[in-house]
Amino acid sequence: MKKILKISIFTLASAMFSGMLLQVSPTNVAAYDDFIVALHNKVTIKAEVGENFSIILTDDFQVYTFGKNDLGQLGNGTNTNSNLPINITSRFNLPDGETIKDIDAGANHGVALTTLNRIFVWGHNGNSQLGTSSVTLSGSNTPIDATSSLNPNVSGSRPSVLKIEASNFNTLVLRDTTVAEAVSMAGDNTFYQLGSNLGIITNRVNLGLFNSVGEKVMDAGIYDRHAYALSSTGRVATWGND
Repeated sequence: MKKILKISIFTLASAMFSGMLLQVSPTNVAAYDDFIVALHNKVTIKAEVGENFSIILTDDFQVYTFGKNDLGQLGNGTNTNSNLPINITSRFNLPDGETIKDIDAGANHGVALTTLNRIFVWGHNGNSQLGTSSVTLSGSNTPIDATSSLNPNVSGSRPSVLKIEASNFNTLVLRDTTVAEAVSMAGDNTFYQLGSNLGIITNRVNLGLFNSVGEKVMDAGIYDRHAYALSSTGRVATWGND
């Protein structure tokens, strides 16, 4: 089991860098071994690939990044590229009992979800994809808490997060709450992919068409220039570039 997971990481590294940063090949055993050693032989439960970087979540809730870092997309507090995985878990400054449970990668930014439904973001912010006004357009090379904008309280409490998703220049959060508050989005809005024709950074998408009694948003996603939402009655809403 663990051996298979190691091979999958090796394949990921090969495809990711394709000779740009890390020359990994079946004959380059030293590079392969170094890569595995950097992960401390841990089991990977999720891996996400951005434009030129990757994020890995291990079964002990540790977050590793590697690849290009000119825009802070590794989240390790520097802008230095890394061929090998770097553990950035301590950068989240999580209290005891709170861990990272999900990750995703946009073109040049990362998103992470904690067990307390907090949202952390890092990397490039040229399209406001980090979803918080506390960061300049140049972005952040260390994770920042964007919960107040991407998962704000509803009726005094923080909703559970069902899904996080990062596209090239956007971030989406699906929340277990009312239809009107379920989908939070941030980033590029050139094609109204935030669900609004206003010049905004973040938006709670108005899904008023899901108006049946008890109807909820069960899934949502964004793909570069358009987005969708699926309701509990099987209805689908789409918006953005046609």
